[in-house]
Amino acid sequence: MDTNLSIETIEVAIAESDKFNYLRNLVVYNVTANSTLVSHECDVLVMSKAGYLTEIEIKRSWSDFLADFKKKHNHIDKTNDKIKHFYYCVPLSIVEKVKKYLFENDIIFNDIITYDDDAKLNIVKCEHSEKVEEILKDKAWSTEHLWLEQQFTLARYGAMRSVKCKQRIANNKIKK
Repeated sequence: MDTNLSIETIEVAIAESDKFNYLRNLVVYNVTANSTLVSHECDVLVMSKAGYLTEIEIKRSWSDFLADFKKKHNHIDKTNDKIKHFYYCVPLSIVEKVKKYLFENDIIFNDIITYDDDAKLNIVKCEHSEKVEEILKDKAWSTEHLWLEQQFTLARYGAMRSVKCKQRIANNKIKK
């Protein structure tokens, strides 16, 4: 493992960051494939006030990062084209290898978010191939925002996750 941080610690750092701030945006974790929202599981989905989605894929190690490319999907939402921006979130220690791999393999992503051992985030601007640049330009103009019903569905997912979290906290207090 290239980090000792838990997934939950990284998720909180993302939600509290200036870029994705949960006070301005809806931040939802572990969104599963849903025919009206996305066609694949997302580690973190952030919805802006305008209803646009950003997906963040969290990786804790180089092997975890490479395993992402064995999945059937590639973080391109083929059914709905609802994800406007896509970021990999990786430990600072592997960012150069990640950048190189993404560039050499024409992987479509916006930029990379890094985190250090103190869960401090940084967005690393990346160079893209011409092919990826063209796709990103098209995506910036063609991505649809969520309709009100879809926004409500995402908010409901977020509420369900918070209830599950509260249940775990309550159960841990009872056990003590």
